[in-house]
Amino acid sequence: MCAFNDSVLEAAREFHGRARLPLPRAEGPVVEVAHQPLFLPSPGFFEKIAFGCWLAQRRGGVCAFGFVDDDYALFPSMWSARLPARNKNGYEKIGFAVEPQRKSFFVLPKPSLEEANAAAEKTGFGFLVDCWNKSDSLSDFNALTAAKICGLLGLNALFFEYSRLPSAALDKQLTFFDEHQREFVSAFNASLRKRRLAGAKPMAENELPLWRVERDGTKKQLLVGEKAAQGERIAFKAVARNIAFASLLGSGVYVSGGGALSEERGYAGVAHDVAQALGAVEPETVVWRNKDVYRSSEARETRDLNGLEKQVSELKALLRAAKEKESAFLAETRGSESENKSKNAGLEADFETRRQTLFEEKKRAEREFQKKQVKFLEVKRAAKTENSIFSIADLLRVVDAGRVKREWFASLDAAKPARKEFYLEYATMTRFF
Repeated sequence: MCAFNDSVLEAAREFHGRARLPLPRAEGPVVEVAHQPLFLPSPGFFEKIAFGCWLAQRRGGVCAFGFVDDDYALFPSMWSARLPARNKNGYEKIGFAVEPQRKSFFVLPKPSLEEANAAAEKTGFGFLVDCWNKSDSLSDFNALTAAKICGLLGLNALFFEYSRLPSAALDKQLTFFDEHQREFVSAFNASLRKRRLAGAKPMAENELPLWRVERDGTKKQLLVGEKAAQGERIAFKAVARNIAFASLLGSGVYVSGGGALSEERGYAGVAHDVAQALGAVEPETVVWRNKDVYRSSEARETRDLNGLEKQVSELKALLRAAKEKESAFLAETRGSESENKSKNAGLEADFETRRQTLFEEKKRAEREFQKKQVKFLEVKRAAKTENSIFSIADLLRVVDAGRVKREWFASLDAAKPARKEFYLEYATMTRFF
């Protein structure tokens, strides 16, 4: 059986009930995945869950996905996403008008029903309205929609939201950090010096790796000897989160995102160092770096981009030569035009014929250049579109949801994982055409 406590299972049952999704059997090894509940995020978000489900399937266990909804609400991806569009940028934004704020995500109000309806019409996800009815905050709305999309993809993970866990569920983990506060600070600061993370701030001697979350979502640093007041919550900072939830869930495997493993900004290496120093149980860390290749719903053929660019340059040169030829002719004949007219009236007709010929030559070159340039810009924008990161809604417009999971799993089946410093890396490319 899994090491889930009753609080986690109860939070999962409540969430799955509102999402109208079956609750997976909580048996066998636990593969843990976690992420903030973003608004209709890119396929990469769902690839982490797919990876967790693939690993759980191979190991006869369960994938547990925690929505980290107590992080600061600072990033646009928490309330907006991109879809491809035939405009200058190659995309349009969908989502809601929200200002970033240093408050926990779960206190932000959910969008209006009109906004939810607009998003449903734009994406074709009619279930967004049902998610709106079942949610009580923006993060909750996002979490429900993400879980519903996982249902479409056939990804049967066990979902729960951090903010729905009762404070008492984490008493054991909080006690651990309180008892190992000095060792934690020492190990954390030593790891920062070792890894030289950009922008990372050392911990003070009296800090705990925890936040005290007030009723309005404001987060305050928790110091040694301080406790949360009644009605307040405790949230874990990134490094402490890894250790705490591995303990809470009994995780055998943790699916990390690529950003957390970055040498310059990733905190996963620090979490590894601290866990080692404190003797904390550390699950196996894995990451899947995958590139999806598919024709976006607004994409066009882009293979001739280089050829078109060359043609545009050649036509531009021809246009420039035609203009220069016309200008040279006019400059040459302007001074002698009146003299030629007096000598021979026939020269006037020759001049006009020649001028008209050069004018038509210039206009023809101009039309060809403009036509080819328009085509080039369209294809260039399409190429930019294909390289952009769009909402999962775009992929599901052009690829059947069931096929997405099959192709992802096939990529993982064929992958040859590479052992890195403290984690296992899978690198693949999934083609959908």
